[in-house]
Amino acid sequence: MSEFEARYEIDDGYVGKSRPKYFAISEHDLEDDMCDEELRRLFYELMRENFEQNIKPGEVNLDEFVTWAQERIKEMDDE
Repeated sequence: MSEFEARYEIDDGYVGKSRPKYFAISEHDLEDDMCDEELRRLFYELMRENFEQNIKPGEVNLDEFVTWAQERIKEMDDE
């Protein structure tokens, strides 16, 4: 069985420090009558699936936000 190692990057607007992500496309994912457009669509679908399964947001300053929000709410109540 043959696999193609596909690569993509996360475009978050941050310049530099690229961290490429990899996923495999198996020959079993291919159909014998696929045109270029269908192959591109397959790549994007598998890339999106890999992204959704492996890239998770992680909060960094949630407690600071809660404190800030509570202070703003208190200020609004005092007005």
